[in-house]
Amino acid sequence: MELLPPTIADSDSLRLACEILALDRAPAGRMALRLRLMQPDVSWPALIDLANQQGVLVPLIHALKQDGLLLPVRAAASPAERENHVTTRLDQAYRDHLTRRADLTDQIEAIIRALAPLGIEPLLLKGARHLVAPLSPWCAARSMRDLDICVAPDRLDEAVSTLRTLGYEAIEEGTAFDHHAPAMALTGRHGAVELHVDALALGGRKVLTTTEAWQHSEQIVATFGTFRVLRPQWHLLHGLLHHEIAERGHRRHILALKGLFEFASLGVSLPAAHWQELADHMAARGQAAAFGSWVAQAGMLFGLPLPDGPAITPDARRHAEATLARASDPYWRRRIGFIADQLRFAFARETLAHRYRMDERDVTVATALSQAGSILGRYGLGIVSRIAGRQDRSS
Repeated sequence: MELLPPTIADSDSLRLACEILALDRAPAGRMALRLRLMQPDVSWPALIDLANQQGVLVPLIHALKQDGLLLPVRAAASPAERENHVTTRLDQAYRDHLTRRADLTDQIEAIIRALAPLGIEPLLLKGARHLVAPLSPWCAARSMRDLDICVAPDRLDEAVSTLRTLGYEAIEEGTAFDHHAPAMALTGRHGAVELHVDALALGGRKVLTTTEAWQHSEQIVATFGTFRVLRPQWHLLHGLLHHEIAERGHRRHILALKGLFEFASLGVSLPAAHWQELADHMAARGQAAAFGSWVAQAGMLFGLPLPDGPAITPDARRHAEATLARASDPYWRRRIGFIADQLRFAFARETLAHRYRMDERDVTVATALSQAGSILGRYGLGIVSRIAGRQDRSS
């Protein structure tokens, strides 16, 4: 995981944010919540800061607006008071989100349209699919840093060339280790585009291979072209695997509120047969504990009902509880563990074999030294900022 979320020191704001985002929005409960939000002891700045730091500010605003929970602005308010009112600021933040979303939608449609004459039918991953094939009305509140688009390895060069003809330019350097080409962006436009040849990074592909991802996808025919998306249950699992396995969130006990909220919001309508399908798949790949912990976390935080069929083991529930507890640990302590695991993974025999395209048995000390040189060469003096967390980014 490229991002270690800030420590959640304000448990009251966390509980309030989760209550606002809760899946159960019965009228009586929302009325009580409305009255609670009007109390003088509620710190709106603290609530907003927490939501922003944890990547759920836009869904929070969406829920507040949808359920009429935003504080009213006095009719007699002065222009300055109206401009600085928390409701005005949140309304503006949501409008900014919609502007960014509209721009990203225009971009994804243009890319699909440009790839069509080449016969390239891309697989849209993560947030990109919500722009053109949303799974629920909530998807309008799904924020994203970039557009993740998967193409067959033998079509990657053509896809990159196509983006260049549209005006995209690389904004970062790539390495042979990456599962996508260097990110590309249009000057003056929102976000970036990552063209993938694999649906998940190295660790995640042990649980869901790229071949399986294509097999579990479905074709969508739109006015601007044809593309593919993962079927709902596999989109749900892909998000879990991205956070918990590929980015090692399960091992590191990282609380990923944004990913958990999407999982809960989409999982609440998943039929029992699909839950069982996912549970069976994860058990067969030795990841039942990660699956159970993620489901338990979504239930504890947002009220996702436990699915019929798959059982949440005591160990999985303890892991979920430990993950929630660790989110409030001092940042320095969490950072040390985070960096230690990053280094452990970066210099693992399997990682080095994949990075340098060799058999694990051929990995030597010289290979590890080459890896160290590569890391120092990539980050240079910025390695200090990287270790301190100042160059973390959301994924």
